[in-house]
Amino acid sequence: MQPASRETKWVLLIIALNFLTKAVVASVLELGNDEVYYWTYALYPDLSHFDHPPMVGWLIQATTFKLLLSHEFFIRLGSLLLSSLGIWLTYKIGLEVGSAKTGIIAALLYSASPYLNIISGLMIMPDTPQVPLLIGATCILITTVTTKEPSIKEDVKLLLAGLLIGLAFLAKYHSLITWVGVLLYIAIYNRKWFSRPSLYAAGIITLIAMLPVLFWNIQNDFISFAFHGDRVTTNGLRLNPIAFIRFNVGQILYQNPIVFIAIAWAVYHSLRCRDLKDDKTKLLLFISLPYIIVFTSISIFRFSLPHWSGPGFIGLIIVTAKILSTEKIKPEKRRATLALANVMVLLALLLGPVLVNRGMPLAKGKSVENDVTLDMYGWRKFAPKLDSLLISKGIDLKTDKIAIVCSKWFPAAHIDYYYAHPRGINLYALGSIEQIHKYWWINQYRGPICNHTRFFHITTSQNRQAPSYLTLQHFTKVQGADTIQIYRSGRCAKTFEITELTGCR
Repeated sequence: MQPASRETKWVLLIIALNFLTKAVVASVLELGNDEVYYWTYALYPDLSHFDHPPMVGWLIQATTFKLLLSHEFFIRLGSLLLSSLGIWLTYKIGLEVGSAKTGIIAALLYSASPYLNIISGLMIMPDTPQVPLLIGATCILITTVTTKEPSIKEDVKLLLAGLLIGLAFLAKYHSLITWVGVLLYIAIYNRKWFSRPSLYAAGIITLIAMLPVLFWNIQNDFISFAFHGDRVTTNGLRLNPIAFIRFNVGQILYQNPIVFIAIAWAVYHSLRCRDLKDDKTKLLLFISLPYIIVFTSISIFRFSLPHWSGPGFIGLIIVTAKILSTEKIKPEKRRATLALANVMVLLALLLGPVLVNRGMPLAKGKSVENDVTLDMYGWRKFAPKLDSLLISKGIDLKTDKIAIVCSKWFPAAHIDYYYAHPRGINLYALGSIEQIHKYWWINQYRGPICNHTRFFHITTSQNRQAPSYLTLQHFTKVQGADTIQIYRSGRCAKTFEITELTGCR
């Protein structure tokens, strides 16, 4: 099906405006806790890591030219580029399952989803490469496994889909759920594929792509799989209604309430109306719903993160676009819905930097300890102030071998990115592996901490950890603390506590 040139131009305009808007935001916002931590994946690349597979680190290396360009914009550039690709592929899938109108609506629903367009499309996250890889696999699968009389052409395409799913696994483990949906669809609607070697070859290709992660986990006692296994165990099947409510409210907000309502209506409509359940729509539902069912089920028993089910909404957006473009809905009502949904995301993009850099309007006089916007504020201001403090203590930043010590991976990664690494200073996170994550390995890369001459423990008012715990294993004495205060809109927003440590063990 050939796209109409007018619709193609509209999609390219959507992509261009979306890219430019997010480029401004990516340039002015400091990195969040997770983003700056994934920077360490690029700083010390490996076959895999404690928390996640290696793909996000490879992506950061590519867009920064191996960290030669270290500005936040280049750290996030992969998100901007891949989300643009995601919008285009979503449009192409819409063309395949419906019409040019379906493709346009699908692209607009994508851009209106905070998960797709901001969390994975602006912030640098493991979801960033996962989403377009799964969209690419979906684009291929709807033209292969739905075919009743497959040929060599479909066989070759299925091999490529297997590769894309394997690469998506290198971004996030649960990408394999896509295979679950595909196999369920084949088992119910198109069993001919079970007799074709290409199906099994595609699975083998996925397994081969997974080898770096499997090899790393074998070397490290499967520690990453154990970590994630603990995150999804169901606590002896004890019901947790608060976790269930939080997860589902999060799902709604992450997808945009308007988009979520449209998706819920479309799924119900497609399941109820037999005429809408063509093979491609069925496959999209089979690929999507397992993600949502699995993680919603887990949330019944324990706290879960709402973005875990995010990939499941990719196919549902296509189904929603198809129904919105084919059902008897007044055009002005459809346009108003899509416009309002996108305006909400645009306002979030534009107001986000203002709220982070100016503070919440209603927060004056209240505690800032739980203000999540401070995760992305104050680090640039902190660096020159810490320079002045250390110089006042007689330290020559160019020649003295100093080490910075933190107790957790946050704020360790922030201090590393904004202060220590640019100055050639080694930062160590000292604590259990559950507290310091990848820094367990980074500490080893940086060599023995006692090779340094002076040591400073740094903590923040948002995540304060007294340095006294270090005297048990690593140092003999903790000296008096200095403080650096960071102001936002005229009031102290964040306090850094810097303590010198002596007697390295």
